[in-house]
Amino acid sequence: MSPAKRIDLLMALVQSLTLEFDLSRPGESLSRLHLPALAEKTGISGNNVSMELGRLYRAGRLLRVGGRPVAYLALKELEYKLGCTFSVDHYPTARDFLKRVDELKGAGRPWSGESAVRDVPRERENQPGAESQLDNLVGAAESLARQIRQAKAAITYPPFGLHTLCTGATGTGKSLFANAMFDYAVKSGALSKGASIVTFDCAHYSENPQLLLSQLFGYMKGSFTGADKDHTGLVERADGGILFLDEIHRLTAEGQEKMFLLMDNGRFRRLGETGAYRHAKVLIVGATTEDAQRIMLNTFLRRIPVHIQLPELETRTIRERLELVLYFIWRESQNIGNHIFLDTETLRMLVHYKCPANVGQLASDIKLTCANAYYDFKTGRRNIVEIHPSHLSARVSEGLFVLSGNGDSPLVQQQLRAPGEMLDISGQWPIQKIYARYILRGDPSTAL
Repeated sequence: MSPAKRIDLLMALVQSLTLEFDLSRPGESLSRLHLPALAEKTGISGNNVSMELGRLYRAGRLLRVGGRPVAYLALKELEYKLGCTFSVDHYPTARDFLKRVDELKGAGRPWSGESAVRDVPRERENQPGAESQLDNLVGAAESLARQIRQAKAAITYPPFGLHTLCTGATGTGKSLFANAMFDYAVKSGALSKGASIVTFDCAHYSENPQLLLSQLFGYMKGSFTGADKDHTGLVERADGGILFLDEIHRLTAEGQEKMFLLMDNGRFRRLGETGAYRHAKVLIVGATTEDAQRIMLNTFLRRIPVHIQLPELETRTIRERLELVLYFIWRESQNIGNHIFLDTETLRMLVHYKCPANVGQLASDIKLTCANAYYDFKTGRRNIVEIHPSHLSARVSEGLFVLSGNGDSPLVQQQLRAPGEMLDISGQWPIQKIYARYILRGDPSTAL
């Protein structure tokens, strides 16, 4: 028998016996997975069984139970039966392993393959049509429709979703989109309600690659100067959820390679750790402003099958820009606890000005504009918070060349219910009420 056939036969047998593991007779079930029992069942010599299963264990596919004799279980099949993720892949003795099994039994974990499906808690039931923050993003039915479909497909694909890379210019909303993906993952049942999204900006540690890796994977006491105690990394904190890596292109080649094992097998070690591998089930969502194909390892990108390109603000429709402007003013109204008023002339200016840093800059400029209007209100110059053209920053004023000579903007007028009306924005009202009150629901195809 060739080595390839030998290792395939052993892996298939261990997977089968792991799925048949009987909780009511754990000792007997474990004995079927001892090396001598596997050698007898397959007709392969004990030395070869030990060698091949050792290889599978080092590849992250098996859990090892020490003692005499040694036993191996298929890790993914075991985690499926238990409905949990193992943090270690080695137990020194059968007693240690069976004690852990008892703990899981006490926690009410399902063991038979049938009950593992039937007894899934209601909040984990698959609900791919669940409404989430993704559906409430401005442009969800227009400029972002394709991107949202990609995100939902990535989240719901079994068994634990597909790693995703969000690309786009500065300010296009990559972080917001990643958090909306997480919201959908929980509401659709793809992740449990107790799952977390852990965010890490790789740019903060780009000058110190070792420190970056220690933050991601954690470190052991004494692994470097100043490491006076063991430290849990972000990967462990994100176990069962999403790890969002902003500026992911700042990962060095070494850092990307260290992610391979985590992305392929859910295995990793803390910095300075030499013992058994740890395990974490983590969905990676990355974000970058760079050309990923040019700056990142192809072997790393191949492990991220979903690439989502977010559009720049200048490509968004007039209606979307109107909604974005109204949304950010609405958010500032919530912040200051007052109604904010503005006329349609000022609204047109905010819709049309050139905004090279995209939605992020638009939000910042509107915050500054509202701060100027609020200052006039607080100092008694005005008795209401009302935005006038004088409150707009120079950056906004410089971007108004698309307006016609008399300052009119037919494209905006076509989208408003009452073009000459003063707009009253209150953070106490639902944002959808603001949209319905001021924006016509017509043809959404008019673009800037």
